[in-house]
Amino acid sequence: MNNSQDKSNVAVSIVNYGTSGLIVDALPVLLEDLQGFADYRVAVVDNESPNDDVAALEAFQNQSGDEKLKIVRAGRNGGFAAGNNAAFQSLKADGFEPDYVLMLNPDAVVRPGAIANMIDVMDADPSIGVVGARLENGDGTSWVAAFHFPSAMSEFARGLGLGFVQRRFPVLVSDMVKPGPVDWVSGAAMLTRWAAIEDLGGMDEDYFLYYEEIDFMKAVADAGWSTWHAPDARVLHIAGSSTGIVDGMPTDGRMPPYWFASWRRYFVKNHGTTYASIAAVMKIAGLVLGNIQSTIRGKGKKLPPKFLSDFIQAGLFGRTVAK
Repeated sequence: MNNSQDKSNVAVSIVNYGTSGLIVDALPVLLEDLQGFADYRVAVVDNESPNDDVAALEAFQNQSGDEKLKIVRAGRNGGFAAGNNAAFQSLKADGFEPDYVLMLNPDAVVRPGAIANMIDVMDADPSIGVVGARLENGDGTSWVAAFHFPSAMSEFARGLGLGFVQRRFPVLVSDMVKPGPVDWVSGAAMLTRWAAIEDLGGMDEDYFLYYEEIDFMKAVADAGWSTWHAPDARVLHIAGSSTGIVDGMPTDGRMPPYWFASWRRYFVKNHGTTYASIAAVMKIAGLVLGNIQSTIRGKGKKLPPKFLSDFIQAGLFGRTVAK
């Protein structure tokens, strides 16, 4: 048995909204893997899901007989950050103080040994506050789910879509073969030191969905903690199955209004209103020029319906976008 398992108390936080089927399918593997740790808890927070989601989760809980699995009714749909905060509060209410908390998406399946691997990386340096896993796609391919903090120039480069510009102002961290520090990791599977959560007081609930994990890791960095990526820790992530957004774009229809609100909140909160406006203008310029160059090259780059007008209204001017 790995030493990190021998001595570690681990909690897992999963936020649910209409994804009980995915969670029930993934829980058996997760619960089996957690048996090797000194102690553990799993908090599945339901954000007022429609239909019979809570009943399905509670039925699994009863069937499993695992008293360390708890279904927490949030009482509202406050989003990802609020759901995780509800899990943290539930842990405290139960008197369980973990060493680490794995925040796990409902559409993610932890591969055996992944949690122990992330803990080993974190234990190598007491200043590490967050460790992220390598994500696997449904087809078996995988990718380093680690990123650079967004900036005005990276927003421009991403919109423009030209390789040489994107390499100058990258978003995604290039492939890593060993653990190392990064700016932020995917919120699909991020192990966080409990001391860091306590230090920050949880996540910012003014985000509903998107950018809250980037903001959290920006706060982690500002508080003196570091974020690392663990490429040997593997987690299957069925991207888009819980949100309908893949690679930053919706699979169908318009981008939801909360995405634009979260984008602007991140930049205003962390860089100020003036910089947020500059970043918005740079993103708009990148998107317009990117659309022109892709059309000329015959690639027909296509944005979601009304994306540009919605972004101008919400991202640039901070106005609410109607659904």
